[in-house]
Amino acid sequence: MPNSLEKRFPNAKNIARTSISVLPTPVQKVCAGNDFSLWIKRDDLTSADYGGNKIRKLEYLFGDAKKTAKTEVWTVGAIGSHHVLATCIHAQNLGFKSAALHFPQPITEHVRTNIKALSTTHPKLHLIGHKTGLPKALFKVKLKEWLSTEPQVYYIPGGGSSAMGTLGYVNAALELCDQIDEGHLPCPDEVYVAAGTCGTLAGLTLGFAMAGKKIKTIGVRVVEKFVSNIPLACRLANQTSDILRAHHVDAPKLKHADFHIINDAFGAGYGLPTDEGMKCVQAYKNIVKLEPTYTAKTVAAMHRFAKPNLNILYWHTLSGADLSKRVQRADLSNLPDTYLDFFEDSQ
Repeated sequence: MPNSLEKRFPNAKNIARTSISVLPTPVQKVCAGNDFSLWIKRDDLTSADYGGNKIRKLEYLFGDAKKTAKTEVWTVGAIGSHHVLATCIHAQNLGFKSAALHFPQPITEHVRTNIKALSTTHPKLHLIGHKTGLPKALFKVKLKEWLSTEPQVYYIPGGGSSAMGTLGYVNAALELCDQIDEGHLPCPDEVYVAAGTCGTLAGLTLGFAMAGKKIKTIGVRVVEKFVSNIPLACRLANQTSDILRAHHVDAPKLKHADFHIINDAFGAGYGLPTDEGMKCVQAYKNIVKLEPTYTAKTVAAMHRFAKPNLNILYWHTLSGADLSKRVQRADLSNLPDTYLDFFEDSQ
């Protein structure tokens, strides 16, 4: 079935896509005692198997993998990465083999739960850096070495944030524009979204520009600045624009000034909670589930920076799928021995 991008721009149907999501996701009006009007875009509901923002990107990435006749997908992320988990779950559903290169992050119960769920997908896992930090330059070397061992696999970058994956959030922006036009919500003045590898931010900004909507998309940086920044987001959006233009879809070229990132909500480090973020986890517990690394920091920044009397939309990117049955099936013997260290102090 055509998505919003394909309905508005029929030539986009020629871009390979594998449907794994339930779209459109709903928009929810929230009465949270704010000075601004607040809606939430519920991308936690993109899939019952595993949802969140990664699924929209994976539709195009798996479509491209199938088109190029690949049978195995490899990706990269932190030990508790939602992207890695989403990729491996949906790869298994689609009949792909999967592998992941992991790097360190603080070990929490949330991370342990994700590792347990990941074990059910039987991926090939490679851990670098273990419980210590890993310099950027060394990581690039290790990644290149890892990928060179199997050159015929389909590589999905961290967060699914390639130009091809970013198409998923061009479609998402156009989907929201359809909902605005249908009267589900007023046009937001500002949209707040977590900014990790910038694919979601890049796609939304480009998609709103394609629709002619004057919506300010604000990314809240939740990773190190060398991973998440305006030049990177702009470059990614323009690479995505190139793909669309190659398929005769009218897409603009964007400038650095078109992008907005809040840098001072990151806290002490990746995966480390902030006090204001944890307050939001509690405040929103009856609305949507927030986690400390991405979504809680984003909502906290929204409350700090959103101006009164505006229409604000928070784009919720965390999967809402129930993993409890999958976690019950976890078999830690499927994991490399080095991963067992992460469960030593949880017994």
